[in-house]
Amino acid sequence: MTRSRRLTFAMVAIAVAVAISVWYSRHQDQEIRDKQARYVACMQTEGYADALNPSVTGGSPDIAGYLAGEAKCKKLAGIG
Repeated sequence: MTRSRRLTFAMVAIAVAVAISVWYSRHQDQEIRDKQARYVACMQTEGYADALNPSVTGGSPDIAGYLAGEAKCKKLAGIG
């Protein structure tokens, strides 16, 4: 194999590796965004998002309720 062919092969291999890396990175980013969206939707739908707001809970934040909801929603979303 001549030097120019080796160089061409190396450049093509690098281009393919970069393309795969970019695709994988975008795929992972989308998966993370999907999990975050499911988590936020769960927290809001189940009412856990307001558990730390004193005006909603009637004066004192419901820390135990928030933590329980956080654990439940993280599990449902597939986080952690």
